[in-house]
Amino acid sequence: MPRDGRPSLSQFQAFLPTFLTALPSAECAKGGAGAYSDALQRSHASPHASAAQASADAAAATTTAAVQGGGSVSGLDRGVVSASTFRTYYTPLSRQEDFIDAMASVRAFTDHMRETLGLDVYSYSLFHIFFEQYLTIAADGAWMLAAPFAAITLTTALLTGSAAAALILALHLASLTAHLLCAMLLAGMQLNAVSLVNLVMALGIAVEFHVHILHAFCVASGGRPARASAALCSMGASVLSGITLTKMVGVAVLAGAATQIFEVYYFRLYLALVILGAAHGLVLLPVCLSLAGPPSWAQEPAQARRTQDRGGLRSDRGVRQLCGGALQSP
Repeated sequence: MPRDGRPSLSQFQAFLPTFLTALPSAECAKGGAGAYSDALQRSHASPHASAAQASADAAAATTTAAVQGGGSVSGLDRGVVSASTFRTYYTPLSRQEDFIDAMASVRAFTDHMRETLGLDVYSYSLFHIFFEQYLTIAADGAWMLAAPFAAITLTTALLTGSAAAALILALHLASLTAHLLCAMLLAGMQLNAVSLVNLVMALGIAVEFHVHILHAFCVASGGRPARASAALCSMGASVLSGITLTKMVGVAVLAGAATQIFEVYYFRLYLALVILGAAHGLVLLPVCLSLAGPPSWAQEPAQARRTQDRGGLRSDRGVRQLCGGALQSP
């Protein structure tokens, strides 16, 4: 052993495989088979190794002992460690916020070590798989809701030919989404991958509560209050019976689900969707249309004809005046 107490490269190469295969016992309580047998990369487990490195590791395998049948340590013959793992410990974690904060802290630590050492360092723990979604849930939720929201608004504007109708629908969908988020908070639902997917689906289902009333308002004739009343009379019963009540029956089946995820994240959310969607489509939307609804499709051609007729009449009068003036000028 050298004077500084650290083994030389040859000693390290000779005794490391033995240490990794040694089981802890009364004679040697520091055997590394239990804690460190998988801490170093094996030669045959290096997918990015070059041909020269593979041949060198194969030669090293004949001079060093195999580690539990898993091959020699990758890079041991060159005195380097190709890849390794080391254990860390968390303080006791009991709440969901504790797990999320712990994962965020260890991610920040590994990012700092990666920048400082210039090595590819990453962290892993079993609970990371389940809580990783919460690190980016706000950004993912904003994107997943904004994309279908923009698609619905653009499609409405193209099919109706009215930017006002698309704007009214967009405002009602935004209001419904905000009410659903508040309902999730009151019902004890967290914003996670399951509830976010249900929110995106709810945004598409919410269109049914509005678009039929909006279309009936656009094709009706008369003033805004009369068209809103006509739209509600013609399509209100269909929206109530064909959309609201049918979805209510389908959602009620989930009320007695034994699995909590179905009772909480599906029954409660879709029940809130049906109630709030019917309130927005059958109560709030007709009121808004009666106050600031888009122009009627039935009145636009007639108005255009009246404008054209008035323009032709003004032109005919101008010609007669001009001709009369010309005849009277002598």
